[in-house]
Amino acid sequence: MKNALSLLLFWSSLALAESATVAVEQVNLPLLHPLTGRVEAVNQATMTAQTSGRIAELYFDVNDLVKKGEPLARLRNEQQKAEFDVAQAEHERALAEFNRLNDLYQRKLVALAMLDQARATLKTAAARLSSAQENVDYTIIRAPYSGIVTKRHVEVGESVRPGSPMVSGL
Repeated sequence: MKNALSLLLFWSSLALAESATVAVEQVNLPLLHPLTGRVEAVNQATMTAQTSGRIAELYFDVNDLVKKGEPLARLRNEQQKAEFDVAQAEHERALAEFNRLNDLYQRKLVALAMLDQARATLKTAAARLSSAQENVDYTIIRAPYSGIVTKRHVEVGESVRPGSPMVSGL
């Protein structure tokens, strides 16, 4: 503020040299405070593979912006899909068997033990199906939050195993 007032008085004295009267008014100038600092990311992460496979596609490169949930990379997933198909077939067979035995039990044609066994087989098949679906989902590596890709640790065609770093980001 002191420098602004001095500048105003300087210009006023120049104006006085040209005329006898000068109108002076007070002006509030914004104060600037230069600050030194460092900007740091709130989140930093390295996405790793959760299943084994070969890199089929990389959707982003270094310095690209990504949104939360967008796929960053995809692994070949033929093996995981085959395991899912087998688990789905087992689940369908177990469900059909449970429904058949449940109907027979309702008509008092089979023992409760047989129905319980079918129920347990169905639960096991459902768990296998869920696990197989999860393994298929693991073949797509997604951004955990919106940010910037800072490093690619893999290239298309490379093989990865669980824990292998794939992409880092802020």
